[in-house]
Amino acid sequence: MDFSKQSLVVPEKLNIYQDLSFGELGKKLDFADNSFDAWISCGVFTRKQVPLNTFEELIRILKPSSLMMVGLLVEDNDYYYNKIKEYCAQNILEEI
Repeated sequence: MDFSKQSLVVPEKLNIYQDLSFGELGKKLDFADNSFDAWISCGVFTRKQVPLNTFEELIRILKPSSLMMVGLLVEDNDYYYNKIKEYCAQNILEEI
């Protein structure tokens, strides 16, 4: 999934993905509840460019006991990590 339709052109040409989707983090995503077994993000949550409510939407589309992997940069002063820790404290996520 990407916010830039142009960024989806190269992966589409490679023809190595089952599906490519256009979507904007921070808004309701066009996926049903409990749709995915895993969600992986690297280099997305940076410089406070993605709204914190994004995690709520990503949790919605993940199946129970699924895997959410997020690579975070130290530069954000734990902005995103603090939100993840809140979900862990509420037993919504478990940090491993």
